Amino acid sequence: MMNQMIGRLSAAGLLAVMLYASAGCNEATVLGQNLVPGSDLVNTQQTDTFTVQTRTFYRPDDSVIANYQTETSAGAINSDPTFGKTTAITYAQIGLSSPAFTFSGPSPILDSIVLAVAYSGYYGDSMAAQKFTAYRITDPAFNDTTLYYKHQQFPVDGANPLGTVSVSAHALADSVSINGTMEAPQLRIRLSTAFGNDLMQQSGAAAFTNDSAFHSWLNGLAIIPDSTTGGRKSIFYLQLNSAYTGISVYYHTSTADSLEAFFPFNASTCGFSNYVHRNYTGSVASQHFADTTSSKGDSLIYLQNKPGLFANIDIPYLQDFPNAIINKAELVITQVPDAGSDVYTAPDYLFLWQYKGSAQDTLGYIYDVGASISQLYGTQLTNLAYFGGAKKIITNEAGQRVAQYRISITRYLQHLISANPLYKEANHGFRLVVLDASGSSRDVGRVVLGGGNRSGSTLKLQVVYTKIK
Repeated sequence: MMNQMIGRLSAAGLLAVMLYASAGCNEATVLGQNLVPGSDLVNTQQTDTFTVQTRTFYRPDDSVIANYQTETSAGAINSDPTFGKTTAITYAQIGLSSPAFTFSGPSPILDSIVLAVAYSGYYGDSMAAQKFTAYRITDPAFNDTTLYYKHQQFPVDGANPLGTVSVSAHALADSVSINGTMEAPQLRIRLSTAFGNDLMQQSGAAAFTNDSAFHSWLNGLAIIPDSTTGGRKSIFYLQLNSAYTGISVYYHTSTADSLEAFFPFNASTCGFSNYVHRNYTGSVASQHFADTTSSKGDSLIYLQNKPGLFANIDIPYLQDFPNAIINKAELVITQVPDAGSDVYTAPDYLFLWQYKGSAQDTLGYIYDVGASISQLYGTQLTNLAYFGGAKKIITNEAGQRVAQYRISITRYLQHLISANPLYKEANHGFRLVVLDASGSSRDVGRVVLGGGNRSGSTLKLQVVYTKIK
């Protein structure tokens, strides 16, 4: 159930972006003007003195789908003292430009062969170099119909690398000139002549009959980063479903020069996957996983997008809040700067789930989100502009520029304290996660936040309520 709910949220990612950018329901319309009693009958008050307990948990990566979107990631981060190491590998099959493909002209001769993958951005340090090597995937079962997960690696022909490139995200940011034509940014790896000649020898053979036959000869390529050399500080985002992604073979014949054959990625016939692994060994964050040494919880919490870290938030006795009209109930969550936060920036969005049982093993949407599910449109989150979670940069008490997130649970709290049994809300705690609002499952950030047990930058619940006399 929990994994299904998380998947549905990803499916609504694009909608989330639009809703965050648009005007939504605001606090003044939460209850409606007709529900606010006259001033002579009410006493409006404010409080933020709730006990808030917070703890960090590692999110296992065995349930995160790797081939949900055709944007993948590749790269390595091994210099983040707070969150440890990240390694990302892209796997993809390449197809034919047409069935029964052949190279044109008599006796074609290879000039060069290049693997190109469209580049769509980065996370981390744009100036830090990454080294990528392309290998053949040797798993014959790798295909376009199987569901893959982020924790899965595939065997490759490690003894025979096909090509290597060292490049920074900064160098990939601009368009590139290919034979005098400007093309969109792309990661380009020149492949070996031996591989190119082998590929050209398949012309007219069974391997060039269709994509299925071609995949029997070349079952896919892996783009693997060098994760052992120090100073790796970035993850690249790659767009497989692009006109620029594929293998270009440059060749000539006895009658023509400057010929090119293109073997593209085809989303309908080519399999792909994305391995993403976190290694928190020796990191500061690892010291806080499920820390139960304090009954008040951690003073700091650590969030990283999936696969990564989430936080539990418990507010004991919240259900005992006195009966009142809740004008506003808002979690205020503030970043605490750490070593590396200037390079590894805080995520743009956070999202809050509620636990549906005391075991905290089933997630549900909070009423304030406005979640609706239909057979036609799937899950839609219609109230995110009001619900909140978007990053805002503020100046903290120490004069530092930090991220802050505000999330509304006004309607949830109103239901929680209501005597009406139809509302059926319960206080089983919350889960705070990084939201990938693009729906692409990209590495969208990590952040250290003030927890409930902290003297400054505390995670607070602020409630404005109208007490009924």
